[in-house]
Amino acid sequence: RTRTACVSCDCLDEDGILCLVDTVTTVPNHAGDCPVFYQCTALKAVDAPGVTYIGAYAFGQASSLEVANLPAVTTLSYAAFTSCVALKALFAPSLTSLAEGALLSAVELEYAEMPRVTVMGPLAMAGCLKLRSLFLPALTTIASETFGYVTVMPQMIYMPSNGLVSLHMPKLQSIPRYAFRACDNVASLDLPSLTSVETRAFYGLTGLTSVRLESLAVVPSEAFLSNA
Repeated sequence: RTRTACVSCDCLDEDGILCLVDTVTTVPNHAGDCPVFYQCTALKAVDAPGVTYIGAYAFGQASSLEVANLPAVTTLSYAAFTSCVALKALFAPSLTSLAEGALLSAVELEYAEMPRVTVMGPLAMAGCLKLRSLFLPALTTIASETFGYVTVMPQMIYMPSNGLVSLHMPKLQSIPRYAFRACDNVASLDLPSLTSVETRAFYGLTGLTSVRLESLAVVPSEAFLSNA
């Protein structure tokens, strides 16, 4: 396919695919006079081998986007892919941080390759209903409701749970309140380095059957409150 340096919804090929040249390193924030790919309903796939930074709302509500190949991206900014309701696969092997709401309501997301992510903000992956397993070997920091439920979105849809079945985060050391709120499909947690949890850290994990917490010395009395 022909690659382009144009960062705009007007630059897609006839199949709705965006192939950027290696020299494009930034997809800027969505703004009134620079919509980037915000609400770009014609966009179906992105191949951006040189991009290292994706700005706020850059691909927000790109409702037909199914695949994003971002091998060099290190940062997904606030709501970068929020409400990309058709997104099925994200390849981001260099990604180190997900800002607040970066993948919020990516309801069809089934696969996310993010082995270098160390930090995930609030609601970063909330509402990713189709994920069945997520391996985050470098993750050290998560925020309140990182994987939590979604009550308010542009479409005003209430999503009661996250679709994850297993979570493996070997470097995660602390969990704040409500980080997994209403994630009732999580069956297994593998957190061998965890040393600190706040009250109600595991609130809402009603389907949990297996937990590995070999480094945690003290569990607050209400850490698992509401769990069956």
